Amino acid sequence: MANHVCETIEEDISHYLEHRGFHSSLQQFTQDRIRGGEDASNSLEDIAEGFAEAFTAGNHVDLFILWMAHVPSLRFESDGELDLLSNTKKAICLEFYLNLHFAIYPFRDENMMRCTSAADASAKCAKGMAVFRRYIEGRGQSLSQTPEFVQFYALPYIPSPPDHPTFAVMFTDQWMNELKNKLVSFVMSTCVADSPAKMPAIFSKYNNNNSNSDSGGREGNLAQLSQKLYSMNCELLQSLQQSRKTQELATDDYIENSVRKLNNFHQTMTNLSLSSTPPQLQQTKNHQQQPKAEPKHNANTFYSSSSSSSSSSSLIAPIDFLNVKKDLFNLAKNSHGHDIDNAFQTALILQALRWRFSRAPTHEARLNVLIAYLRNDILCVSKSSRGTKTLFETLLLHPSPIIAEYAGRFINSITTMNRARQYLMTNEGESCVGCLVKVLKSEKGDTVLRQQVLGSLQKSSLKRFAQLEMINRDVMGWIAITLDEHVRESQILLDYSLEYITALLMNLCLRTRGKEAAESAKPDLLSTLTSLLESENVQVRNYVNGTVYSLLSRSNMRDRAIGIRLDETLQTLTKVSSDQFKRQLQFILDQLISSSGEVESDDDDEDDEGDEHEEAALNLEESAEDGGLEDYTRNENMPSGEALLCANYLIRDVNSARMETALDEEKAAGGRKNSGFEPRSFDQDNVIRRAVTPHSYKN
Repeated sequence: MANHVCETIEEDISHYLEHRGFHSSLQQFTQDRIRGGEDASNSLEDIAEGFAEAFTAGNHVDLFILWMAHVPSLRFESDGELDLLSNTKKAICLEFYLNLHFAIYPFRDENMMRCTSAADASAKCAKGMAVFRRYIEGRGQSLSQTPEFVQFYALPYIPSPPDHPTFAVMFTDQWMNELKNKLVSFVMSTCVADSPAKMPAIFSKYNNNNSNSDSGGREGNLAQLSQKLYSMNCELLQSLQQSRKTQELATDDYIENSVRKLNNFHQTMTNLSLSSTPPQLQQTKNHQQQPKAEPKHNANTFYSSSSSSSSSSSLIAPIDFLNVKKDLFNLAKNSHGHDIDNAFQTALILQALRWRFSRAPTHEARLNVLIAYLRNDILCVSKSSRGTKTLFETLLLHPSPIIAEYAGRFINSITTMNRARQYLMTNEGESCVGCLVKVLKSEKGDTVLRQQVLGSLQKSSLKRFAQLEMINRDVMGWIAITLDEHVRESQILLDYSLEYITALLMNLCLRTRGKEAAESAKPDLLSTLTSLLESENVQVRNYVNGTVYSLLSRSNMRDRAIGIRLDETLQTLTKVSSDQFKRQLQFILDQLISSSGEVESDDDDEDDEGDEHEEAALNLEESAEDGGLEDYTRNENMPSGEALLCANYLIRDVNSARMETALDEEKAAGGRKNSGFEPRSFDQDNVIRRAVTPHSYKN
């Protein structure tokens, strides 16, 4: 069919040139048509040959110049016929193997023989590995969680790759030739799939639209819409006439139904490229004084029309955050003793704020919600709004259990995003991290509040400042005691707590000071972790393995491990473990028997997380809540969630509302550009060497 379309286009061009009298152009065009695709075929073969020559010669620069010149257009530009997802995956995987090929290229025997001296050979090998390490820490990091590639992330740390059994196969001619064939095949097949011009697709689409379109379709739609609008206005007039006779206003259901119809009508008119808003509806918006207790009506109106420049999925009803913070302060201040009403009302506001974030329909909407919170300093933690005590501290340290719990739930929810974690690091004096640590240590038992605080601290531990703050406040000692109690079964932890404690411990141990704190912690952490190596929880085993691997980089910890016969334990576990853990245990064994000096982290001045890549893939599952709040709202006939926020804090001035929305969208614009990939989760075949956060539970 594609050939038929091309022939039709070419014939039309020929008729046009003949009609306009462009005889020379017509003659040249006819000759080119006869030659067909010979030149394109030759060009494709030349490209593939260039790739092959650069590959064989080990010319990293030339090959990736070709790669950047040809592959990006193949991966990211599609006319609809290319299987974009499949080819993108192939391109990413092939790119990794090409970088791997150039990393080991200097180690091959034939290349070693060309070197003038041992120092020259060593320098070339070191350079190749340095380039590969930069790649896997940057562009190649996306495959760090894929079992096929996990083993190669250890390559830069292997002294002699050709002698290592895992990597020996890569130094054979067969491996090299197979990779070369894959490269040539990929270039040929993908270029052929992506090479046709877009004009045939446009031509086909135009013809299909013409054949399927109904000349009277637009007029018919307008007629139907006019009938619906006329019918609704008749119903409205009848309702008003009836209300004059009976002195009864229209019911809430009728008003809500009418608003929904008008908004649907508005959306359809927008799709038909008509005026953005009917004058009558605009006037109603500007002058209508709505009662405060109509949350559903207000929410629907602003969700659909508060900003015409954004998609409907990202629009949120603008609320007055100044009054929200005032009410939180005042209600919390008056929530003492047996005053349960103020405590429940405070918790309801915190719940509504959390739901607005966690239940946002899209990542874009969630980002807009968070930007609004941070711009308005929702927890009063910034320096400009800091007083004697922040709202953050007031709520989290409140003597009322329900206020403290729902404050913890809200903080744990928003810290799933990097921007929120940065926000919590902006205050002075008693830091937010310090406040969280205080609550963590003061809670007795595995309570919901402690779980929420633990989740917030673990997510914050992706930040260097937070890591050091927790180490300074002896969180390591608390972890050692808590895990020891769990192992001795004197106080069993729930899975959520066990996963987040071990993940937090692993993140802290990535720092040199964290390793030092773990080494001096009592009870002995290494012995406790040894008991957890056989945990049934897969995530816990991954974090424990990563922690043990980190700790064994210190000679004192290696001596201690030998003393408790950790090597024998690891060898025994290797025999009975599944394949996914055998490689992890082998890495730990290699680290344990290593006689080299201490290998400490070289990035102690850097954060362990990227910008905001993890945010697109967040799984915001919420832990179960007790029925206290639900019973309270039902008994007191009170709204909750978005209805509560819109009923009490909605900005009813349209111009102010639009200004609020525009400011939030402007600040969120930078975040949307980086929202495209990378859940930073653990890998099941390799020890974890970067800070992570559990992904099975999110609040």
